Amino acid sequence: MDKAAFLPPGSVRARAEDPRAYLTALRAQGKVVVDAGEKVVLDPAGVERVLTDFAHFSCNGSNFYGRSRAIIPQQTDPPLHTRYRRLLTPLMSVRRMAVLEPELVARTNACIDGFIGRGWCEARAELAVPVPGISLMNLLGLPVEDLPFFMDFKDAILRPRALSDDVDEQLRIQREFADASTRYFTEVIAKRRAAPGDDLISGMMAADVDGVKLTDDEILDVCFQLPMAGLDTVTATIALGLIFFAGRPDLQDVLASRPEMVESAVEELLRWETPNTALKRQVAQETEIEGCPFHPGERALASIGAANYDPSRFERPLEFDIARAPNRHMTFGTGQHTCLGNHLARLELRVVLREWHKRIPRYRVKAGAVIAYSDDNMTRTVAEAPLEWV
Repeated sequence: MDKAAFLPPGSVRARAEDPRAYLTALRAQGKVVVDAGEKVVLDPAGVERVLTDFAHFSCNGSNFYGRSRAIIPQQTDPPLHTRYRRLLTPLMSVRRMAVLEPELVARTNACIDGFIGRGWCEARAELAVPVPGISLMNLLGLPVEDLPFFMDFKDAILRPRALSDDVDEQLRIQREFADASTRYFTEVIAKRRAAPGDDLISGMMAADVDGVKLTDDEILDVCFQLPMAGLDTVTATIALGLIFFAGRPDLQDVLASRPEMVESAVEELLRWETPNTALKRQVAQETEIEGCPFHPGERALASIGAANYDPSRFERPLEFDIARAPNRHMTFGTGQHTCLGNHLARLELRVVLREWHKRIPRYRVKAGAVIAYSDDNMTRTVAEAPLEWV
């Protein structure tokens, strides 16, 4: 490994608080580095290879999060993954997601109605959680009253270290919530078999490729991922984004006076904040990147954040350019494993930014508040987003 730099264990806090400075310094050490004991690929070409070269970097064999079965489609490789994408992609298309916009607008404004009169809010709990959360519950045809269970579920699965310092206890917590999720969705699937609706789960039952449909177990494997994908990343991006814009009155003015800029602002926000900081793959065959060997059984981390701040891919990458075009960020991944929910996520972000700045054009971080950033399990977020109007 003579061409990979050995670095001291990475500072999660430093990476969470200022990922651009942290990853820029890391990239200066090499295109492949060892950080916190992991081989991390930093340059865009290498990141793209790790995410698309399934012969050498496999999605199989990664963390099953307390389950014995792979998550679909996240933990599958072609050709099986190709079949799942053909089944699921039409269900999450731009056209299907666009139908959800009126409800998203109404839900966002209902949230804003609840706090606008008092002059401040905790935007994560009062906006960033309920908007995508209720959207997901409606998409799946599930009662909104069950949303707290799924919030607890995704936190237990993705961040068990926040619940216990003991590794065995962390694994037990993951298994407990994984089992609870299986029981929950097994019951839902049985009900949909008896009485299909127009929800996503019913759509998965009806979908077929060449006459072959998803089994109940496969639908369970898809459903396991949905709360993690639908409740975590968008919530983080909304909260991180409003905290960032709170310190940039110039950008607040643009978003409030020129709503047509919201779409490009969302794309730049996804690049700038990069809530999913890295994606992991299992090395399937001996290979190398930039002279660094990767051995079968090792993990490779593809740093989405580093690729999003790379000057070979972006002009002035350490500047927030609200009109950046083209914007070839990798926040939703790349290739066949591009996030299935990216159209819904983009829609939710556009609606929230548009409606917020329409009604709250000038705001700042609440006086005296200290923003606590975290970057656990490769997801960057904030614990709270306290904002007040100016």
